[in-house]
Amino acid sequence: MGSASAQIALGIDCDRHRYIAYEKINLTLTIRNDSGNTLEFATDDLLQVTVVDEAGELAGKLRNPGAILKELKLPSGATRSISFVLNTYYAMQNESDYEVYVQVGHPRLRSDFRSNRLLIEVRSGTVAWTRTFGLPALKPNSEITSRQATLLRFQEKEGEIYCLRIEDRDSVYSVSRLARRIIGSEPEGEIDALGNIHILLRIKARLFLYHVYTYNGELKQEKLYAIDETQPSLYRDPDLGKVAVIGGRPALRGVDYVLPGDSAPPTLEGVSPVLEPL
Repeated sequence: MGSASAQIALGIDCDRHRYIAYEKINLTLTIRNDSGNTLEFATDDLLQVTVVDEAGELAGKLRNPGAILKELKLPSGATRSISFVLNTYYAMQNESDYEVYVQVGHPRLRSDFRSNRLLIEVRSGTVAWTRTFGLPALKPNSEITSRQATLLRFQEKEGEIYCLRIEDRDSVYSVSRLARRIIGSEPEGEIDALGNIHILLRIKARLFLYHVYTYNGELKQEKLYAIDETQPSLYRDPDLGKVAVIGGRPALRGVDYVLPGDSAPPTLEGVSPVLEPL
């Protein structure tokens, strides 16, 4: 937040400070009214957001972010937090370190007020697997459109993770974080006849994570499999185009894995994998 003498105190923060290109950058603006009066933000020109890349260039504006504060009524002494996706307002898809700050003014106040400066890293990642596929047509004989699913390796502070990006020539539909990379184990990926993307990743020595995403990037299924007498793998029916996991068995919570907050479970061969959020 700003200094104690400020009539408006501002602070900005984000859910993480390192993002893969096109991933949603969730920014939270916290604003406190120390003016001694109720302030109403009735127009969309009272908020300015500045985004500068590492070359000192302003990021291209995609939309006006001023409406984020519009219609806000802030009583004296009150604090409000407002969250928004920063890269729906500014072009931040290029690999760079971006510096971000926010400035707020009001007609009843003599000066504008500025937030802290926030450093956000955007990186491209490394392609591990990619597939172009057609989408089911809504009408017979209509043009068949296509999309591309790309599995990326992305370097985080504690190691690489896998991410899935779904796009076409005009748009990126989603970027999803999947799991941490296990060195020496290659991920499997398949597309079924309906355009669903199936990804199978080893996340522990005996544990695999299975994801199914729609071609719009919506998570349709998430399931854990454990090695039994065989190892889980993806199988695509050559005639019907259906994709399924064969081998292994469904993993059991409290036996094969635990989640944060679970009580201590029995161990499986002396190891109890713990799943943590990315």
